[in-house]
Amino acid sequence: MSDQELSQVKNITLDYLEKIGATLEEHDGLYTIEIPTNFEATFGGKQKRITFDSEVAETHSCELVIYGSNFLAIILDKIKQQAPVISGHLKTQGEFPIDVLDTIPVYRGTVNLEKSENMEKTVLRFY
Repeated sequence: MSDQELSQVKNITLDYLEKIGATLEEHDGLYTIEIPTNFEATFGGKQKRITFDSEVAETHSCELVIYGSNFLAIILDKIKQQAPVISGHLKTQGEFPIDVLDTIPVYRGTVNLEKSENMEKTVLRFY
């Protein structure tokens, strides 16, 4: 996982925990979290220990929060429940080559098209 992806996972996780009123204490990369009572069932307990560093996870036997981890999946699921999901895709009609378009104007911005056959496909949708 790249530093940027790790930073995104960390920011999403810590921001969400702060917004629900969890108490966070960090020491050398190990986060001890006091989960609010109304979220205990969601996270499976009152106290959790997490980290974003694999070495800390091995040393302290705590959950490593990365893409695919249970802790992050719970948070992303809760975020999805708070906002509508909007997605879309472009379809070609006939023989029209989609790659002739560089940008598509949209309300207050543009969409840039990029070829993605050889790109890493890690995706996070923000709500």
